[in-house]
Amino acid sequence: MPLSYAAVLGGCCTLIGTSTNLLVNDMAGVAGQPKFGIFEITPVGLVVAISGGIYLMFFSGRLIRGNGRNGEPVALESTESTSLGLMGGQVGTATAFASERPLRLLKAFASLTVFISVIVLSALNFARLRPVRSPGQFC
Repeated sequence: MPLSYAAVLGGCCTLIGTSTNLLVNDMAGVAGQPKFGIFEITPVGLVVAISGGIYLMFFSGRLIRGNGRNGEPVALESTESTSLGLMGGQVGTATAFASERPLRLLKAFASLTVFISVIVLSALNFARLRPVRSPGQFC
């Protein structure tokens, strides 16, 4: 849970970080307001992400362990599942992700290159959308 909260908080730092940011940007454009740049909301997003991260650092353990009974850990019942869900029915356990896999440098480099390229091209507003012209406007 804390990891997913941290991912959501980090998404507040850029325009493409969350779908909500994209929706607000589109609504601003429709309302006649100037559209946001990719890093325009970063100052506010960093304040939110840092304060949320500090909160998670101090209170996430309590939120996970506690169930309202003096911070005693919650005992979950172990049930066997015959359905094929995530990793063969191991939903809720970390054993499905415990196997070590070798790092594939070429794939890692390709992924990093694509990631950085998308951010740079978005920041430079490379793929600007042009208004669609009606057939009568070509004259």
